[in-house]
Amino acid sequence: MRRGPYRALLLLLLALALGQCGAGGAGHDASRESATDGQGGGGGDGSCKAGAPGGHPALDPEGPRAAFCLVGCPRSLVHPVVYTSAQRNLFDAYGSANYKVFWYLKLDAGCQRKADPVDREEQLLGARELHRPAALRFVGARTEADNRRLGCAPFRGNSNNAEQQEQIAGCVELVLEDERASGLRYDWVFRVRPDALWLRRFPHHTYFRGAAAREVFIVGDVMMMVPRGLVKRVLGTPQVCNPGGQAHEITVVSHLHAARARVRYQCDHAICPWPTKTKFASRWVPGSESAWEEWRCLSPLTLLQVIRDSGSDASARRLFLNAGVAQLHGCVGTPEEECQEIMDVTSASLAEEIVARWGERPMCGGPCAEEAVSTREALLACEAAHYNFSVVGMARGRGAPGSAAPPR
Repeated sequence: MRRGPYRALLLLLLALALGQCGAGGAGHDASRESATDGQGGGGGDGSCKAGAPGGHPALDPEGPRAAFCLVGCPRSLVHPVVYTSAQRNLFDAYGSANYKVFWYLKLDAGCQRKADPVDREEQLLGARELHRPAALRFVGARTEADNRRLGCAPFRGNSNNAEQQEQIAGCVELVLEDERASGLRYDWVFRVRPDALWLRRFPHHTYFRGAAAREVFIVGDVMMMVPRGLVKRVLGTPQVCNPGGQAHEITVVSHLHAARARVRYQCDHAICPWPTKTKFASRWVPGSESAWEEWRCLSPLTLLQVIRDSGSDASARRLFLNAGVAQLHGCVGTPEEECQEIMDVTSASLAEEIVARWGERPMCGGPCAEEAVSTREALLACEAAHYNFSVVGMARGRGAPGSAAPPR
């Protein structure tokens, strides 16, 4: 029996399946995703879940090459729901099999303020096992010897801004080293905060198929999706002596302007929690705002860390939603008790279940990203009506043991 026709048929079926995973449409116009979208770029009928381990969407072997750089203080990355949310609702949601994760993390108790410190590599073993970074580097706080080496005068206050830029550039160098070793060039490089909780599903890679060559997608300064041609100028040229009191967003805006990037910044109709254009571009880099355009998708993440409760119980802990303006709106349109719920989760399987529920909600497309959904209350009501679930009580109902505070 000849195998040629059967092989061709199998390849055709595979192509059709991958095409369905990209059914959200070419380009990045949110209106092109189905209003009844249950999987965003993954197709509304759930077909992209078939055949993948654990029911996760199949990854496209022909997808773009993407590098995800997790950079900065890991803070809450020790928690199963946090690192699982990045894996499922960002890396896997993007839908390309051709991605790698890179870590460049600062292990320093000073990152945490009143929070439990994450300052030892072994605290991150769970996250490392799931993310499987292709390369990683752990660094400590900058010292005066480092400042002398870099030619920086002694800092007044702190060196947070300069350190952040230096670490981002360090992760970019890990990516470039990987390119040199493999002989393959990435199409996109993501800068991602490691303490982000991904509450909605990031778009499938086909959503960005029509992006212009100089187009950059950002969520504040905490998630940046940069085309490879702009990576060096946007992410890889740190101002290592910047004063610590200057907001990092000012530097981000300056780099984007110098690179002549076309910036799509996340600003939904409901709460617009990351007003980078109005707060920083218009104010600090005059003339840059003409290259900025709203990315009318819902905020996919909030930032969090675990802090010790100031009450009578010294062992009590709660989550602090460290998300700038988003903090004023709760957990970026998600009921705050849902974010607090993860405090009691230590089970990997329960973390997967919670993240999967959050992942049913698309960042882009769907009825709740429409202009009519113009307040936080309307967003809460819309997602409750269309996705009809809550993770509240899951940890208590399943008897998850104790607190997920980092081990000491």
